[in-house]
Amino acid sequence: MAVKLLPPTFAEDAERRARFEREARVLAGLDHPGIASIHGLEEVETAGTGSSAIVMELVEGLTLAEVIARGPVPAGEALDLAAAMSHTSWTTCCGCARSTEWSRWR
Repeated sequence: MAVKLLPPTFAEDAERRARFEREARVLAGLDHPGIASIHGLEEVETAGTGSSAIVMELVEGLTLAEVIARGPVPAGEALDLAAAMSHTSWTTCCGCARSTEWSRWR
């Protein structure tokens, strides 16, 4: 299980909090192998401040940033990565896209 916590400073911003909660609702309604399953949206308290947390499936593997940090990716592998990302590219900005596509580059 993985938990994505909305930082307390962002939780104070009604627009950011609404966007975070909308992300959880939208992703919870999707069933795709390229998107981590959402188990719930929880209200939490951190350092005396209320915030929200998305509870989701934990998927093992490297992040895209970790793959890139290893150095140049050979053209064939880069094409495989691009193909895998094209199916879920609109969710990667939310940080919830599965990292299984990168697991073979461990």
